Amino acid sequence: GIGRMANTSTRRRGANDHSDADGQHSTPRRASKRPARTTLKDRLDVRWSHQEAVKPYARPFGVIFRDPKGVAVGGVAVNGPDLLYYRQFQAAVLDLTGELFLDEAVESAPDPQAAWLEEISALLPPVEECTIRVLSNFDDDNGRTYRFAVGEDSGGLNARQLLEYQEFQAVVAHKTGALYRNSSVEKIADFNQRQTAWVAELGRLLHRSAP
Repeated sequence: GIGRMANTSTRRRGANDHSDADGQHSTPRRASKRPARTTLKDRLDVRWSHQEAVKPYARPFGVIFRDPKGVAVGGVAVNGPDLLYYRQFQAAVLDLTGELFLDEAVESAPDPQAAWLEEISALLPPVEECTIRVLSNFDDDNGRTYRFAVGEDSGGLNARQLLEYQEFQAVVAHKTGALYRNSSVEKIADFNQRQTAWVAELGRLLHRSAP
C-alpha cells in the first residue's frame, strides 16, 4: 500500500494562494522494500489552493506521495474532512487510486484519529489566532439567518459546523489551508465533555459585528 513506500523527506507545504491543488489522481508506482519508518511529513507533500477552496464541491488540498528518493509516485486531491479524518483519508485514497494507505504508527495508536491529527499538524500551518465573526443576513424567504466566518473567510460556516469541534477543524482547514488546534479541548477524552468544553470556548471566540 501507499503508506508502506513513500518515506523520504519533503518540503513543508502549507497555505499557498499561488498554486492550485492538483486535480489529477494518479495511481502510485510500487516502490522497493522500505527502510525504517519515517514520519508522515517525510512521506507526503501537502499543498492548499485558495482558488480551489472557493469552488463548489472543492478539493483544495493536493496530496503528493513520495518514494525514499523524494520522487513523486502519485497524488490525490482531497477536501478538508478527507485530509483531517484518518479513515476518510484512507477511503479517499482508495477510491481515487485503488491503493490502500496505511500509517503503521497511526494504526497502532490507542486513538488513531488523535495520532493522525498530530502527524497532519506537521504538514499544515497553524491558525495563529482564531476569531469567529458572526454575520447576519436577511431575505424574504428565510428571514434573518446567521453565518460564521474565520479569518478572511466570507462566512462559509453554519451553526452545525461551528458546534462540533472536529467538524469545525475540518471546515476551517478546507477554507484557509491552516489547522486549528485547541489543547484544552483535545485533551478531554470523553466526547460529550469535550463538546461541552468546546461550546464554552466558542463563547470567547464569537464576535458579533456592530449593528
